[in-house]
Amino acid sequence: ELCMRVAKSLTTASKPHHRIEHIACNTIMEEAKIDVGTDEGSDTEVGSRMSEMALPNDRKSERQFQISFRKPGEPVKIWIRHRIFAITAIEAVKQAFGVRGLEEQLVSITEEEWNQWKRNPAAFSPEHGVETFGYNALTLDWKRYLKSLDGAEWMPPREGRREFRMEERVLIRKRMFEATWNEPFELQDFPFDVQELGMTFQCVTPTASGARVELRILGGHHFSKEFIEPQGQYEIVRRDTQNRLYAQDKFLAVEELLDNGTGQVKLTVWVRRNWFFYFHRVLFILSLITFLSNGAFLFENFSNQISYLMTALLTMVAYLFFVGAYIPAVRQITMMDAYIYGSAFFVFSVTVQIGCKEIYNENNNDISRTSLNVKYSFLFVNVIVFCALQDAFATWVACTRARRANVIKPDLDKKERRASLVLRRHSTSSTPWWCR
Repeated sequence: ELCMRVAKSLTTASKPHHRIEHIACNTIMEEAKIDVGTDEGSDTEVGSRMSEMALPNDRKSERQFQISFRKPGEPVKIWIRHRIFAITAIEAVKQAFGVRGLEEQLVSITEEEWNQWKRNPAAFSPEHGVETFGYNALTLDWKRYLKSLDGAEWMPPREGRREFRMEERVLIRKRMFEATWNEPFELQDFPFDVQELGMTFQCVTPTASGARVELRILGGHHFSKEFIEPQGQYEIVRRDTQNRLYAQDKFLAVEELLDNGTGQVKLTVWVRRNWFFYFHRVLFILSLITFLSNGAFLFENFSNQISYLMTALLTMVAYLFFVGAYIPAVRQITMMDAYIYGSAFFVFSVTVQIGCKEIYNENNNDISRTSLNVKYSFLFVNVIVFCALQDAFATWVACTRARRANVIKPDLDKKERRASLVLRRHSTSSTPWWCR
């Protein structure tokens, strides 16, 4: 049995070393392929494979995800990823939006740097890294560490002050950011529109003269799973990342920066507004005001009826000023505008009906049963028309939302579902955090 194990290890020694591309992170982003192991066919690899057979299953999976040391003279490989976990606000007037997110960096190190870290972690100072700036950001504030939903510290304060740590032969840096980005947009089919919001991070690599740096996009979920999905006004339906590198004012075709080169990582999110937010903030209140305008028919005096209707109309206008911050200004007539104009027109029609009834009473000098029949007929007709308009608007909303949903995600659900299945199949307790 021992001879068979040795023969099997010698046979597998000539196979290509493992890559992390079968994990769900590289199903989404195939650009982040991190090499694992040592050189092919070397004696050390054969010995490591022989010793690996005695490891438990979790140690085998941990060995699979290790990253080899960077050899002297090789370019410094830096992987970077930005996770977005909240869209705080979208201001239509300023054409800006707020974001809370997390930046993660992985830097390949040499064996000498690894030994320095093990001897004195507190005194270790990395030679390479990425300084990130907001290219189209109005504000960009970095935070030392995060807190989870229950208030516990997500990163210990000691690691937060140091801003980096060492894990599996790579230098790791994680920090939270809150930023406001400038992004012009124009809405369509509001409030079921999908807004494409772009964030461009300017990445500068302060290295020594002549040093080579490869800046790559780290694969994986670009949504921090340690936090819940955004609740309230917006929800993220899709994310994408692009890498644009340039040096000396020229864009590079390869992912390599020379002599303090600069790279741009553009993160694009597609945000859809939450329809329920506008339902209980705008539509529900307006529907109540509109329906209660029918109460004017319950007054006998014409002046009281007009006073009641004017109060309802002024209340509607004042409430629209109050919720105006939630409704962005657009050029075309949106679904929300149609509902608001329809509600105002309904109150105006009730006022016209009251006036017509008063003119009829003055011409006929009749305040008898005929006048009461006319008044209550108007009331019943208005209630039926109000319910019919609400049903028609609800049908219009449902059809529009279904149509926009088909346009938004043609095959996105299949990709994310496949990525989630692969992730659950391969992810274990020893799987590094950058692949989860």
